[in-house]
Amino acid sequence: NTAANYNYEITAFLSFKGPIRISGGANVTMTGNGNDSAHGIDGICRQWSGNLIEVNGGTLTINGKGGGNDRFVLDGVDAPVGTGTNYPNLTTSYDNGGGGTLIYLISGTVTLKNVQMRRNYNNANNGGGIYVAGGTLNVNGTLSCYSLSTGGQGGFIYASGGTINYAASGYVYDNTAARGAGFAIVGSATMTLGASEFYIGDSDGGISASEYGCGIYVNGGTVSVSTAIIQGCKANGGGGRGGAIAVLSGSATIGSGVTIKNGSAAVDGGALFAKGEDNPSKPGTINIQGGTITGNS
Repeated sequence: NTAANYNYEITAFLSFKGPIRISGGANVTMTGNGNDSAHGIDGICRQWSGNLIEVNGGTLTINGKGGGNDRFVLDGVDAPVGTGTNYPNLTTSYDNGGGGTLIYLISGTVTLKNVQMRRNYNNANNGGGIYVAGGTLNVNGTLSCYSLSTGGQGGFIYASGGTINYAASGYVYDNTAARGAGFAIVGSATMTLGASEFYIGDSDGGISASEYGCGIYVNGGTVSVSTAIIQGCKANGGGGRGGAIAVLSGSATIGSGVTIKNGSAAVDGGALFAKGEDNPSKPGTINIQGGTITGNS
């Protein structure tokens, strides 16, 4: 927690009962060494309760090796890594014991490269994977996430402030939330998303929100998506609106490299939903500059 530089090579599976806290001017780098190539894992950090990593000033960089399927894993469950019976049943909601997110960014900078985030149910707050209250989040290389859930907003990422620069390929699936099973961008937060071969949802669905914006939910924030495939996203609750994207306030811009397909909503907007009356001074706006929208209901 001091103004110094720390470099860690993660050579084994690590479990933490409490959070890793980075504050002040500390600069921390965590690098996997590819010790578990059989499972494509560089290094792994797991949490037992609460948030796994908290950043309030300084910088955190997490690097996976990136060769083949190697990646650095942030896991919400303290369970053996392996196949078959070694994994908990992926249909269950993962409760890490006390509720919490995998990365809580208050201020400073977090950079992720070749990372997998998985198996966390944040029953205490928003953000099943990452909560951005401020600062800057950079996502590069590849990033995959699955089984990240919250009863609130942002199954994968919830941002109420700060800036997200998302340029990683990968996928987001098997997530649930009330609003934004993929991303929830609210308040003053901004997100730019542009990466080749980035998928939100899959052909079988696998991602759902009970209320608004299964793929991306915006309420006050600003989102620009230049390339992505948003597929099979379901806003399937009784008030479900906006299968792929819902904007209640603020704006979302859809670029020519975006495909939105096979989404559904229980009430309105199987693909897109925008609403203006909740905040007349900053109504929900969706700017469509190109792309493909097909097969939604």
